[in-house]
Amino acid sequence: MRKLVLLCFFIAAFANPVSADSEQQYSLITASFSYHLFPPGDHHEYFSNRLVAVTRDTDIIPYMDRLILGTLSNSSGNQCLMLGAGRDWKKIDQKIKFVSVYAYVGEFVADSFAECADDGIYQDIDNIVGLGFAPYIYHGINYNLVHELSINGGLILPGVVSFTLEYSF
Repeated sequence: MRKLVLLCFFIAAFANPVSADSEQQYSLITASFSYHLFPPGDHHEYFSNRLVAVTRDTDIIPYMDRLILGTLSNSSGNQCLMLGAGRDWKKIDQKIKFVSVYAYVGEFVADSFAECADDGIYQDIDNIVGLGFAPYIYHGINYNLVHELSINGGLILPGVVSFTLEYSF
């Protein structure tokens, strides 16, 4: 039931209009690179995480600039759903801004996400609360290469270096 309520919230939020002065409302995030500095161990990384996410700009909720819906392979190589919120904290100049993403990455009602909780922190949380997920807290820099294309680089806590390409439309 919790999963269904969360999904309904994100569907409604993606359907809700943004302010009229917003130029680009959506973006596609892909071509993700990740490297685990911490925790130590054997991880599914580099370009193998197959991140694909769609973002929707929003001004519905204070301190939230975008909603994120996507899928990725976690550190164990299991497919997970990603539901998140993004924030632009500081615009440094016309091309650079400091951004963050706070996301739920885990299993969901669809069978394709059922294996997400088979290993690692996802399984540990599943054993405690009955739902396999990991909270993703990302802070980084967004650099606009051209108007519609930017690169994001930063750190997913506690120690995963991440880079992605983002196409805005």
